Amino acid sequence: MTEHPPKFPFADTDSRTERREKLEKVYNTLEALGLPSRPEMRQEEITGNEAVESDTSPIARDGCPNVIIGLPHAGEYAPESLKDRLTEEGTETLALTDLGTPEIFKSKTIPWVKFGISRFVVDPNRAPEFDLDKKYEKGKAPGTILWTKGAKFGPMYKEDMQPTAEEAENWAERYYLPYYNTVMGAVGAMADKRQNRKEERILLVDGHSFPVTADTKTWYDHYGIPDPEMMPMFILGTRDGEGCDDDIIEAFEKALKTNYESLPEDEKKLISEDIKGELFIRNYYMKGVHNVKFWGGAGRNMGVNALQIECNERAYMDRPKSGDWKDFSYNEQKMAIMHSLIEKTCLDIDQLLKGQTKQ
Repeated sequence: MTEHPPKFPFADTDSRTERREKLEKVYNTLEALGLPSRPEMRQEEITGNEAVESDTSPIARDGCPNVIIGLPHAGEYAPESLKDRLTEEGTETLALTDLGTPEIFKSKTIPWVKFGISRFVVDPNRAPEFDLDKKYEKGKAPGTILWTKGAKFGPMYKEDMQPTAEEAENWAERYYLPYYNTVMGAVGAMADKRQNRKEERILLVDGHSFPVTADTKTWYDHYGIPDPEMMPMFILGTRDGEGCDDDIIEAFEKALKTNYESLPEDEKKLISEDIKGELFIRNYYMKGVHNVKFWGGAGRNMGVNALQIECNERAYMDRPKSGDWKDFSYNEQKMAIMHSLIEKTCLDIDQLLKGQTKQ
């Protein structure tokens, strides 16, 4: 995508590339708390490029859908240098990943990009600004590119041990920029492949999840959500239409409902039995943050749309009824159903994205 690309606040330089290729000591934030972690994310050292995992090979194949999946909050790594600077809340917060999102979003037929660093160290769903003392405005998505307050809005770092703006920018250059470069490369390759640039559109799906537990009440209070127990299975965020054309989100909702209703009754019951709310709600509090604005907002004139999908972890993670967010285990059967539901819905709107049909 070379024509009038969205503005990015800093570009690659030789020195940034050189720094990114150096190894940094890291640790797995979930393993440090004795929580289930991914075996592939237990290296002791990584480079900036190694922190970004992707499979964009489907773009080269005939029939690749005009969809790209981004997973910005699935990372489990954190720099080893931060470990002794964290408060107890900070240690716990770094491990608060979007659980199960790789399993339910990653696809063999849809290109995807996954970030490996904890979003509370480098957050690819926040603008690359380094005002670390930014106020947390009630009702709006909290945090900056490097978070300084934890999930309960207490300090993440011990007194006088908070990272500086310079450190935050260094981690952004090292990890955040490769993530965006990889996503941008995928968007560009898909845009160049379009047969009809005026008619064909691209949809970036930003995949997320949220827990509904007693110890996350502070988070829901911040958003002003009156009853988290009634949260839907999916929240579809377009920033009130800023990031995604109406016909695309409407087609996505229609396909999602159809595919859910078409599930065998036992599968439908399995993923919905702990959900007290609706199947989906559009722009319900979590409306989409930087990625919907960056890709969908800035890219609409190039046919790029963006949709944030927030998945209720109660649909596919196992927790005891009164458990905290840390009391989880992966349910492979539920995750497989959710994966199929999301993937099929993305594939079902491909004809619309390619301008081959009106839905």
